[in-house]
Amino acid sequence: MHAMRGLHAQAVRYLTMVSLAVFTSVAVDAGGSAWATQAAAPAQCSEGFRSVNSKCVKISLPANSYPTNKSYGQGWQCMRGFRHSSQKCVAIAVPANAFLNSSGDNWQCNRGHRKTDDVCVAIEVPDNAYLLDAAYGVGWKCDRGYRSDGASCKAIQVPEHGYLVDADFGPGWRCNRGYRRVGRDCVVIAVPANGYFEASEYGTGWKCDRG
Repeated sequence: MHAMRGLHAQAVRYLTMVSLAVFTSVAVDAGGSAWATQAAAPAQCSEGFRSVNSKCVKISLPANSYPTNKSYGQGWQCMRGFRHSSQKCVAIAVPANAFLNSSGDNWQCNRGHRKTDDVCVAIEVPDNAYLLDAAYGVGWKCDRGYRSDGASCKAIQVPEHGYLVDADFGPGWRCNRGYRRVGRDCVVIAVPANGYFEASEYGTGWKCDRG
């Protein structure tokens, strides 16, 4: 009986020592992995430097640029009035009658001018017209009472018994109530007996009474 108890106690001590050895090995391995992970983490670099293989390497800045302090991209950006070209910052050539845009990386024409290739050409506004702030179209619009005809504005001829309308299509006028358009004139609508006037640009302009 005593011999059995002795063997049992030795077995317990052996298993305890094995468990401690395994635990210590795992702990050391975990600590080593944690250290390795920490060593591989990107370095916190100062402005003008970037992390490369856990080291801070100075960014090569071209003339007329500044560091962005970002971990992605080229690490620098051109100053206002310059644009990126072949890893350099070249000055933006602003033509006459133009100015730098709000971003400072391009230019746009002054009001009253239109971009044509690399220059700003003055918009020729005809008589009886006004300038538009639009990047498309001719850049101007005729005054009220006038209609565009090529590069000029011609007066809209409103017939007797007619009135001017603000429309970019049609003749630019309509007939008064009781009249209807026939060609370029406004002709009175003849309403027969037992009929009544109908305000419509289509049909006869009248309908018969009920019954």
